[in-house]
Amino acid sequence: MLSELKTGDSVNQAVIVRKISVRTIRNGSILTSFIFEDKSGAVPGVLWDAPDCKDGDVVTLAGTVGYYDGGVQVQVEGVEIIPPDKVSSLLPLLIASSKMTKETLVRRMTELIGKIKSQEIRSFVSSLLSDNDSFYQSPAGKRLHHAWIGGLAEHTISVGRIVTGAMSLYPWIDADIAMAGALLHDIGKTRELALSPSIEYGDTGRLLGHIYIGAQMVNVHRSKSPVSTESLEDIIHIILSHHGENEFGAPVKPATLEAQLVYLADKMDSGMLLAKGLTDSDNTPGNWTTFDRVVGRSFRKSGAVKLANKERGIEGGPEPAVINSEKAKDDSDDVPF
Repeated sequence: MLSELKTGDSVNQAVIVRKISVRTIRNGSILTSFIFEDKSGAVPGVLWDAPDCKDGDVVTLAGTVGYYDGGVQVQVEGVEIIPPDKVSSLLPLLIASSKMTKETLVRRMTELIGKIKSQEIRSFVSSLLSDNDSFYQSPAGKRLHHAWIGGLAEHTISVGRIVTGAMSLYPWIDADIAMAGALLHDIGKTRELALSPSIEYGDTGRLLGHIYIGAQMVNVHRSKSPVSTESLEDIIHIILSHHGENEFGAPVKPATLEAQLVYLADKMDSGMLLAKGLTDSDNTPGNWTTFDRVVGRSFRKSGAVKLANKERGIEGGPEPAVINSEKAKDDSDDVPF
């Protein structure tokens, strides 16, 4: 895995070419700079020649690991494009996956659907999710949070559990509508994002976005699984408003109690995973991450907390979040939830 490379190591493995930059230096030589990526993270590479590949290609990378500008860098000896028909079998090596099995994700989703008391709403949610085979394969984002295979289901489960926990605090919430909205708020990401083989926005995703797509999917599904107009509009409103603010892509702001709850639950889960991913993936010296432009601040690293806890006799804690170590420097179309 790329994250395990050390100076002096030889490299011969399948990677995604994340970015290529070719320039001619003063003496006329061609210098190509790369960012290579697999499921563990990303590393830079250099080649004194023109590349035979392009951004997004899956290649077999051959080279030697050197040290440059405070970190490792691959001195590229060759990149051989892997034929498209062989790429699908390599996806588990190239893209991170949820630590939960599909069976676990399905079971936990089923438990949450079962909390919806209205048979009409419960059937509507269940059948819509069942009609989308890619739900348990899809990521929830390109880079910023849950950017891995199964990430959409994992994120949806977390939002649903947060909503469940809030019910005892806010009994005046319509629990069925809130849960339906929580489980369907990101359903449009099944058609917005694609594994090609890295996580990318498809043409439909770029043109319409998952909020519109999701609202459209819910509206169309009514013909297959009837639900009242009032319930349908409430669920669609949650989808349209779950980003909270117009500046983050929400066509409308939350205008029901249930929409407000799902917006906050979504923001909480995505925000926590984003922060944990930044702390887990930062390999710079010191106890604080580098400044991240997406969140506008630095975070104290998880390792610093673990060390302090160990000194106080406190062991354990959650597993590190799976996240790409290459920060979202050029993903202006990705939002932090």
